[in-house]
Amino acid sequence: MSPPAAPAPPPAAPQAVAPPPAPVATPPVDPAAQQAARERAAKAKADREAKAKQLAEQRDQEAARLRAEQDAARKRAEQAAAVKPVPAPAPAPAPVAQRQTVNDICSGTNLLLRGVCEQRECGRADNARDATCVKLKEAEQRRLFNQP
Repeated sequence: MSPPAAPAPPPAAPQAVAPPPAPVATPPVDPAAQQAARERAAKAKADREAKAKQLAEQRDQEAARLRAEQDAARKRAEQAAAVKPVPAPAPAPAPVAQRQTVNDICSGTNLLLRGVCEQRECGRADNARDATCVKLKEAEQRRLFNQP
């Protein structure tokens, strides 16, 4: 046995068809009005183009002015950098080196080595007139000749 057959769909209801749109009535074409509209459109277009051209010229002028200002600032900076340096004053003559005294030379040593340092420095000919060397020489002379 075969399964029962599905019932047939009911007949479709007739759909309402919309009537075609009514033709829109166009006003009669007036050649003078068309000419006037074209002229207005052409004038508006010419005005827009003139305004755009004027704005472009203003932008160009502003850009040229900015470039000129930047060039002038760059030239001023270059001139400031190119200013001839002031010659340095002549170096002062080297100070005459003051001779160190034997006392100054030997001041960095301890008490035991100080006598050795003084003897060594006083043995040099250029320190013979040093006050410390003169005192040492006098003390040595007194000791040698047993003079108090």
